[in-house]
Amino acid sequence: MAPESIEDLLHDLGNAARFSTGAQIRTSELIDLLIERGEAGIRGYLSLGWDEGRYYGGGFYPTVEFRDRLQALSSGARAGFPGCVSQDFDFLQDPGEL
Repeated sequence: MAPESIEDLLHDLGNAARFSTGAQIRTSELIDLLIERGEAGIRGYLSLGWDEGRYYGGGFYPTVEFRDRLQALSSGARAGFPGCVSQDFDFLQDPGEL
C-alpha cells in the first residue's frame, strides 16, 4: 500500500534508512512525494533532524538530495545566491528555526 499521509511517508523514509534495501531508489520516491505535499512535506522532512551528513551508501545523501530537488523546482534565485530556496532550506534545518 502506498503511503498517503506525511506521517506515513516519514515512517517509510525511516524504514528505508534503517533497512537499507533499495534505500536510494525508495528514498528518491519518498522525497518527491514529500515535496509534492508542499510546506507540510518539507517541514515533515525537516522534523526528522537529518543533516547533510546522513549517508545511505553509493554517494547518496538524502538531505542534500532533498535540498537540491527543492532548488531545481524553484523559479527564484539560483543556488548559492542570496534568497535562494536551498539557503532557506539550510536555515530551516536548525531546529530552533522550525
